[in-house]
Amino acid sequence: MSNFRFYAKGGKTTILKTGGKLVEKDIEILGDPSGSLDEYFSGSLKRIVIKAQSADVPESFFAVCEGLEYVDFASEKAPTAFRTECFIDCYNLDTIVIRGSDVIPSIGDATFSATPFDVGVGYLYVPRTMYQSYEEDRGEGWINYRPANMTIRILEDYTVDGTIWGELDPAKI
Repeated sequence: MSNFRFYAKGGKTTILKTGGKLVEKDIEILGDPSGSLDEYFSGSLKRIVIKAQSADVPESFFAVCEGLEYVDFASEKAPTAFRTECFIDCYNLDTIVIRGSDVIPSIGDATFSATPFDVGVGYLYVPRTMYQSYEEDRGEGWINYRPANMTIRILEDYTVDGTIWGELDPAKI
């Protein structure tokens, strides 16, 4: 059973955790929502673009979204935290884009376990102004929980227009 559900209404999507906690976001879900929610989250959910400011990504929030490949935090403010196991067992998650340049999110234990980041084939794209801070593990938890093989890239070097707001250019990645 998936640990969250999406309800679309008026251009906004509400994310309802099965524990009853309601979280609202402007979010664009790119995938095939046909079939059951379990099928959607275990296989057909491929890309998520979170357009609203996100305070944090809750513990185990995207856990076991096996088909998830791409998450884009498309807000001027970066998430403040990736909680414990928030991306665990996302076996195909190889791209995370953080466009905000205000903070480095803290990360919890096993945040990236059983993802391509664990074996060095996942890419974290961050603004040029934040690149050095990410590389030096300045965010809380990064020194302990960042996968040793994680590759961090300067976002502007990989977008079609050379800005932090441009789409990733397939020819450059």
